[in-house]
Amino acid sequence: QVFGPKTGCVLVCLRARSPPHPEGSAAPAAPRVAMGKGHKQSKQGGLSTKTRKKSNKNSRASHIARKIRTKDIDQVHDDLKEPDKFLAGVLEKDEDLPGMGQFYCIACSRFFQTAAVKVAHEKSKLHKRRLQKASDIPHSQLDAELAAGMTHDR
Repeated sequence: QVFGPKTGCVLVCLRARSPPHPEGSAAPAAPRVAMGKGHKQSKQGGLSTKTRKKSNKNSRASHIARKIRTKDIDQVHDDLKEPDKFLAGVLEKDEDLPGMGQFYCIACSRFFQTAAVKVAHEKSKLHKRRLQKASDIPHSQLDAELAAGMTHDR
């Protein structure tokens, strides 16, 4: 017997014991199972299809179609060669863009409300990661063909 401290009641633990069998007789049958169907489990690891986390959500066509597209890394690499075109006074003013289109991050291709917000963004991990990718030399078609084993005469 076990005393339950929270409930204040006595719980009885019963263990299924099989009676000892004589040496010459056969082993006892399998232990009894409680009646009822029990809970149903799917073959997919215990989660139903509605609650299971989908692993390929970001590569689906529907996700890619809804994604807000920014410039690709090779386009950003070309823009980083001429940063003077994207300074605050040089850009033309546009009422539809944040901050009248004056505060632009070249690496992330985003506009910001104020210069202070842009400076805070430049300290972020996302900006630093994107800047690192953009500063690398992008691959060309020639690199891809050489890697595949196709030779070119120069």
